[in-house]
Amino acid sequence: PPTNPTITQLREQIFPLLKKSVKKLLLAGGEPILDRKNKLLLRFLIDSGRTDMTLEYNTNGTILDAETLALWKSFPNLRLAISVDSSGKRFEYLRKGARWSRIIENVAKLRDEAPHATLACYSTISIFNVLTHPDFVTELLESKLFSLGELNLHYLVHPSYFSIQALPLSAKAKIEEKYYAFMRGHLLMNYDFEESKKMMLQLKMLLNYMKAAETPLLPEFYSTVERVDTLRGESFRQTFPELASL
Repeated sequence: PPTNPTITQLREQIFPLLKKSVKKLLLAGGEPILDRKNKLLLRFLIDSGRTDMTLEYNTNGTILDAETLALWKSFPNLRLAISVDSSGKRFEYLRKGARWSRIIENVAKLRDEAPHATLACYSTISIFNVLTHPDFVTELLESKLFSLGELNLHYLVHPSYFSIQALPLSAKAKIEEKYYAFMRGHLLMNYDFEESKKMMLQLKMLLNYMKAAETPLLPEFYSTVERVDTLRGESFRQTFPELASL
């Protein structure tokens, strides 16, 4: 079946499959909640008595409407993987057009109106946010927006000039020092080992990836973001002042 079906393909090819033995349905982006086929699909599953399946979304968390929330209440096995790479102005720079306040509102609304849903936060680590990611994690935990067990990360690979492997050795050493200080001074000081283990493993895997290769692409990083800044009328140097020291 097609991965991005038209409404006709959805009705003729996908719906018959969903009536049978499908146990899990993953809806990914673009932004699946914005897709007008989303509500059509949810209504079909409800009408077909297939609310038993696991329904999983990859979403950026910026879109949440009352009708979707109402439909989701019929699905006891609902999982939402929310992509959030940073907070405040950094978030708004990385996700042009989005507002950080909307993320806070939508997560609070999900916890209040869809408490049965399993939430997870996924952060993609790049040059933009690698230096401040421990601070971002601390902010999420202290604000109780997400719990430690809900936090996950993966690293950006392409474009390679945004990858943390493109950082100079001096910056990599600074990042490694900060991450280990965060693990020792925050995670292990405030959470027991079992709670901290998953996050520490992810952070160590991130550091290993960072150190696994040296790709001298920092000039390309700067030239690319400066070109985009000119088009957007923005300044990454003002939004990410910590990058000036790289």
